This record gives sequence, structure tokens and C-alpha cells, in this order.
Amino acid sequence: GRFAPAELTFNNLSTNADSYNWNFGDYDSELNKSSEKNPSHLYSLPGEYEISLEAVNTQTGEMNKLSKKIILKSNYNTFVKNEGSLGNYEAAYSLVQLPSDEIVTVAGSPGKGSAIIKFDVSGNKSGEKTIDYQAYDISANPANNGLRLLGIKPTRQILVQNLGEKLDLNDTVVFNDKKNFKINGGTPRFAYSITDELGIIANTIGDKYPIDILFEKLNKTGHIVPIIDRTFKYIGTKVANDIIPLDDGGYALTGYYQEEKDEPFCLFLGKIDRKQHGELHLVASDINYIGWNIEVSHQGGFAILSSDQNIENSNLYEMNFMLVDKDGGPTDCSTILPCSIKKEDIFGYRPSMIKNNDGYVIASQGFNGVNYNIGLYWIDKTGKELLKYHEINLPNDQFVMDLIQTNDGGYAIVGTERAKNKYKAILIKTDPFGMLN
Repeated sequence: GRFAPAELTFNNLSTNADSYNWNFGDYDSELNKSSEKNPSHLYSLPGEYEISLEAVNTQTGEMNKLSKKIILKSNYNTFVKNEGSLGNYEAAYSLVQLPSDEIVTVAGSPGKGSAIIKFDVSGNKSGEKTIDYQAYDISANPANNGLRLLGIKPTRQILVQNLGEKLDLNDTVVFNDKKNFKINGGTPRFAYSITDELGIIANTIGDKYPIDILFEKLNKTGHIVPIIDRTFKYIGTKVANDIIPLDDGGYALTGYYQEEKDEPFCLFLGKIDRKQHGELHLVASDINYIGWNIEVSHQGGFAILSSDQNIENSNLYEMNFMLVDKDGGPTDCSTILPCSIKKEDIFGYRPSMIKNNDGYVIASQGFNGVNYNIGLYWIDKTGKELLKYHEINLPNDQFVMDLIQTNDGGYAIVGTERAKNKYKAILIKTDPFGMLN
């Protein structure tokens, strides 16, 4: 088969014609048409294209039209892994790529433990390790070539465990406090500070408030940093969905806040300094407004991926990308994505965003009126323009939990697949255009 990018030359076999109108089916190209007899066209992206030719005899007015479809494949490794490859686990929560180009993901089911599963560049399983606790986040360990896991023990304690390159389980740090944790959305996450300290967020249930943010920390040597007081001293429900490091050694968070039970959810930008003191900057609204992902923006403020309740239809949420200044103040950059989520499906999953040199890439599930597909969305550095998007069409419903850009420029997405109310973990590896071969 042919692979994109490809320059194709078309051989015109028409007779008794002296005028030609070619359409190459490449509507993103400014050179989609030609009047040459035997033209060439450069296809930059993989996909299916329908080429048409109108051959006209200008003396008699006779016209013949011919069309033909071609498929250009991507010269990248792409694959979909679900039931079988990821065991019988209900969801894959997080993933990381190793220097060897292998992809490692954490899959699990509530109350049934977890597995760390490794795939090579072709999508073949190259390693697996089962563990007896619920793991939710995985990251490279800056201290060595191994990995670190974040999870919750059956004894309701947060733990961090080190792994070797071959998924061998090493030393574990267990935090003393026993809590009830929210895991249906708002699963525990961690991030390394610029000094390689490990900041951890989790959401506790029925502690001091209906839901509250718990912040814990390990120092560079892997020892627990004592935190004497609550990090966020705010009345009401607080849920953190993402944490990232800041240049001052602290962290930034996003999620949602609700002071009273009947009030709307307010998106927040949270900050935690090196002394573990936290502050929240609220984005007030008359509708529910939930922050999912946060990145330091190209302008020095923050980029936040959120879901906003539809004003006209409260049973739908719309995905929104926006930029705020470093203190959470508004800017003129806000882009609504062509992506809706039903109210009953808004909290169980985690739409994800990454920042790269060109701007931002977002992965989110979207309801198309029949089922949920995962879409990839590219936004420019200014935050004002949605450059393109691509929907990954697969059977059943798919939902996002994490997104990374792989070493070959493609993307890997993990989450869950729903079929007839049964849930299975899923891993999708695309090419740089968000496509599957």
C-alpha cells in the first residue's frame, strides 16, 4: 500500500477531450484542483481520498466524469489494545513511555487490584506485573531509570512504590493516615517539582467536608515530608483533578469547588507553595464549571481544559479550552471544542491535555448522538484557534483517562471502553495525525 506523505501522478486515459478538471479530494490543500492533463498532487496526510476527473470536448460539449478512491496509510505503528491485552480490568488510568519506546500503562478494577502492563512499539505485550492494591498514576523516576507508582492500599492508605525497568517491584512508602478516597473521577495524581520532590493529590470523602483535597509530599530521597495542617482551608467541597510543577518549587492544580450543596461547581486554579500552604482562585459561574487538566501556558499563565454545563441543555457538558493569567484572572482566550458529554458520564473519566512546542493537544470523549468516540484536538500557541481535530471511530463507547505524545510523534491514549454496560480497559496508539492504520 501507499503511505502518506506521498506525491502521486495521475495518468489521464480519456480520449477526444481537450479540457480537464481534476479534484484530488484533498480539501485541506490549497492545490486541490488542477486543469493539467496528467497532474501530480502531494498528499500530506493519511486517509481515504476520492479523486475525480471531468474530461470535456469543448468543440462538441461532450463531458465524461470518472472518480476513484484511494487509501493512503500512515507509516507509523498504530494499534488498539483492549480486552485480552489488558486483562479483565475495567480501566487504564495512566501511562508513560520508556526510553526504549515501550509504553507502560496501569490498569485496574475497584477492589480487584491492578496490573502494570508494558507494550513494545508494535503493540505486542512485553511485560506485566500484577499488584494487590489499586494503582492510579505512573511516572518515570528521575532518580534512576525505573518508574514510580501511586496507589491506595486496601487499608485505605496512599502509597508510592518504585519499579525497575523490568517492572520488578522495589521499595514502598506508605502514608500513615487512613482515609476514604474518591476514585470515580478525581483519582489520585502526582507530579515532580523542579527539585524532584513528589507532590501528591487525592480526594477524601467524609473527612471534614463532603469531599476534600489531601496533599502529601515526598522529598528528593523518598522520605515523607510532614504536613502539619490542612493545605486548603476553605469551607465546602473541593475536588482536584490534576497537578503540575511550578518554577518556584510549588505546584498548580485544577478541579472544582462548591461552597454549599445547591450551588454550582466553580472551576478553580489552585496553588501550593513549598511550605504546603494552598490557595484557590475561583472562576465563578452560574453553571457547573469543572477543571480537568492544567498546563503552564506558552504565555506564562495557565492553560486549563474544562467541561462547562450547556446553558440551553443542562443534561450536556461542553469541553472548553481557556487561558488564564498566573493568578487565575481571565484572558480573551477561550475555545469551545466540538465535543459534548452527557451529564451522567461527566465524572467517571478524565479528558486530558498536553503542551508541546506547537501549542496544545487534547484528548476527550465526545457523544455524537449515538455513542462516544475519542477525539484529538490541536490548539495553537495563542490559545485562540482550533487548528484541527480528528475523531477515532471505534465500536462501542470509549472514554479518556490519560494522554501522552510518543517518541515517534504519535499519541497514546488510555481509558475505558463500555459495551452493554460492561467496562474494559483500553489503550490506543495513533500516528501524529490522530489516525489508526
